[in-house]
Amino acid sequence: MFSFTPAVDLVPDVFDDITRREFGVGALALGALALVGCGDDSGSGTTEGAARAAAFRFTGDDDVEVELDRVPTRIAAWVSNAATLVEFGVAVTAFWGPLELTRGVDMGEAVHLGGEDFLVNVEALAATQPEIIIGNVFNGEFSLPQEEEFDDVQAVAPVLRLEMNGAVVDMVEAHERLAVALGVDADGAELVAARAGFTAARDELESAIAAKPGLKVLCLALNAEDVFVSYLDYAPLIDLAGLGMDIHDNTEADPAWDDGYSWELVPDLAADLIIFDDRPRFLQPGELVDHPVWSTLPAVVADQVVGYPFDAPLSYGYMADVYRQLTEAVADASADVV
Repeated sequence: MFSFTPAVDLVPDVFDDITRREFGVGALALGALALVGCGDDSGSGTTEGAARAAAFRFTGDDDVEVELDRVPTRIAAWVSNAATLVEFGVAVTAFWGPLELTRGVDMGEAVHLGGEDFLVNVEALAATQPEIIIGNVFNGEFSLPQEEEFDDVQAVAPVLRLEMNGAVVDMVEAHERLAVALGVDADGAELVAARAGFTAARDELESAIAAKPGLKVLCLALNAEDVFVSYLDYAPLIDLAGLGMDIHDNTEADPAWDDGYSWELVPDLAADLIIFDDRPRFLQPGELVDHPVWSTLPAVVADQVVGYPFDAPLSYGYMADVYRQLTEAVADASADVV
């Protein structure tokens, strides 16, 4: 169990030097959380004062239990976690990572600590005086904060690390539980409506997929020299496959997703519908109108192409919008293009 008392001497006079910059790299999105909030009889819809009087204990996906003597209100987090919490109504003090991964979420007064290389500016982080820091692990391997800086970051405040590649529904629900533990009303009208909208949008996508038997889907991240081809060991695609979508699985292929796939081989991957990675670090369809391979793909010719916001905030409202966009694309698609 990790009990923490902030180290005052780790808060240097650099706060005024923190700047907000925009970066253009992506990262994978968030994870599952085992969470227990212990409080008084005032419940999840407490006032701030009552919430801070409660003890707080939870366990991250690295199996480290963090215990605080009060519910934290000064929160620093990796950008995707931070945007998700804000979507749920939690104010975040600071965040690091590419600004593009806020996905348009208004981060309010939260301080952007940079992080184009995924590393945390530890002095700038300390200057914001967080009471807790939320980071990630991916399949128990890659870590944010990264291992070389983890001890320095943990000296500022306790770190909760969440699995980044869990089931989408589980990850959304985990962030809801965290938001409620931080004072959001679980029975508030806005959250109840968002939860219902998410469920409805997910059901509608599943129905749209079922209504298009034989629709073959290919997921691509596009580069000038090569492409990354979908593999079904990645949370968003596992989610869509679980809803019945027939997604090309490149898991056993050579080269694998990480190695890039020659453009010349892409026409061999039959697809009625293409889902492309819409993160700015990858090329977008509008940049490939004259590409000799892209422009001839049957799905592109049929205008059956839709983007997916990988690393999207995992809130009910945001993911409902993602599902609705995919539902429209599936409903409008023809299953006999290839």
